[in-house]
Amino acid sequence: QVREEAITDVFVLFSQLKTLCEGVRLLEESTPRTVDSALAFGEKLSTVIFFYACKEASLDTVLTDAEKLMETNSNFNSAQVDLVKTKQNVLEFLNTNNNSKRIIITQGFIGSDENGITTTLGRGGSDYSAAVFGAVLIADEIQIWTDVSGVLSADPRLVKNTITIPQMSYSEIRELSFFGAKVLHPDTIMPAIENRIPVRIMNTFEPDNPGTLFLDKIESEKTEFHSVLLKNKCKSIQIKVPVFTNPVSFFSNILAEIAPFKDCIFFSAIVDNHIKILLNVEKTGIEEIFGDMLHNYEIEIKDVAFICICGTNFLSGNAETNAKIIEIQNILYELKAPFIFLGSTQFSLLFTVAQDHAQKVLKVLHEKLIHITSLSV
Repeated sequence: QVREEAITDVFVLFSQLKTLCEGVRLLEESTPRTVDSALAFGEKLSTVIFFYACKEASLDTVLTDAEKLMETNSNFNSAQVDLVKTKQNVLEFLNTNNNSKRIIITQGFIGSDENGITTTLGRGGSDYSAAVFGAVLIADEIQIWTDVSGVLSADPRLVKNTITIPQMSYSEIRELSFFGAKVLHPDTIMPAIENRIPVRIMNTFEPDNPGTLFLDKIESEKTEFHSVLLKNKCKSIQIKVPVFTNPVSFFSNILAEIAPFKDCIFFSAIVDNHIKILLNVEKTGIEEIFGDMLHNYEIEIKDVAFICICGTNFLSGNAETNAKIIEIQNILYELKAPFIFLGSTQFSLLFTVAQDHAQKVLKVLHEKLIHITSLSV
């Protein structure tokens, strides 16, 4: 009986999708609104199937479309959520038919505008939906299930024996995201961050793995290394400040000239009468492009790799922190890897190495600073 009901509901959704596609074919036009309507079917189909699987397992569940809960504006493909109205919708639903005591199933990624027209939340929308629902419910914890066991200590494609980082602060994941980590972008869980609700990333295929827990802040004064991130094929640009030129004004002018690449800038500074800029750019012919843009200045462009070590309390200034930074320097000296320290924040140490040393440096740093340290704790 349950399976027959499931098949009926699935075919209803397929019929609706077929009608939508037929309309697009006849009109020979697909608007952003139409795209959102089509994209919503994936979430709806999966939740219908999951609901009936729960029902067959005798679980007390209720299925409701996110369009009835998640209210947004009409910016199709990347709609903004109205948190106040969404909270009202969620609380009203919970107070209906004793729903607050049941397992509630709904979709991520989708909502509807004030006219009830389907919208989608754009990239990362499912994570954002989880954060919104968790925030309006003042949840003890938000769990996001994906295909990886939280945040790993390095890219497993480059490093063996990676480990899951048990806990991270929101500030640390923001740092990792800026430098290229893909697991979770902090903007997608902003409602959780603003309400200081812990968020846990877990692996659907390893449900017993506790994953990584993101907290507002980690209550520890220790300096800890959590992960090493490598960005290959970066460009280091050094521009000499002309004689009798104000370095700060010159720096501002240079940044204005390279504005088309502003989203690729990892680092920029004035050092020893030179402007140093690090770009995450793989575009071919970049030397010629910058040569044309900055042809009036003396510039030097090199291929480098960028390494970011993330963790906690890198600016504490205590003896432990200083010893750990010296340890990194000694490792690089032993590897005979030319390097330049770019600086530090509370949550990261940044430096460049020669391209041909990058892979080895990454593996050795991970083994000596993170993997062995974690095993010994």
